[in-house]
Amino acid sequence: MENDGFNAIQLAALGLFASNSYEGVSMFSISEAAGVKKPTIYSHFTGKSGLYLSLIGPCIRIESARLREALEGAGGVMDKLRAYFDGFCERFCSDPPYLRFLMRALRLPPPELRERTERICEEHYSVMEETLASFMAPLAPKKLSVSELAKAYLSLLDGAQLELVGGCGKSGFKARCLWPLFEEAAAGGRAS
Repeated sequence: MENDGFNAIQLAALGLFASNSYEGVSMFSISEAAGVKKPTIYSHFTGKSGLYLSLIGPCIRIESARLREALEGAGGVMDKLRAYFDGFCERFCSDPPYLRFLMRALRLPPPELRERTERICEEHYSVMEETLASFMAPLAPKKLSVSELAKAYLSLLDGAQLELVGGCGKSGFKARCLWPLFEEAAAGGRAS
């Protein structure tokens, strides 16, 4: 079990990395925010890059749990997919640091960590795609494979993420306007 110093360091770093660029966060600012001395950070992590990378997995696990929770919820397949999509947008706008950090880490990784974060991102999206494709199998779309439909859904989420970075509170943002097209594709091109 990790000790409180470890957890305090990770929580402080998460908040700082969620609000600032990687380059904009110093080990000193992390130590101040965590209420520990810099040597304490180095006793747990190899440095700023090790600390940064240690945050990605737990953040992915939180969001993956949200996806599973939505897919196990009430309603039909499309209702559950819509619930996750809407929930993602609401969570992002409520500004949880884990989601903002995760988006930064996976979309705009620090140049020196790009290769490692891209590998993590590819693994994450592969698991999400497999989960979604399996879940969407009952839809049996006519014009797309289930895998293509899962990728379309992930692209819809990507579009929402990019738009949400620009600011929340927009009514009817563009990514939501794509939902009817996704529903039509999922229905095999038949009007719903």
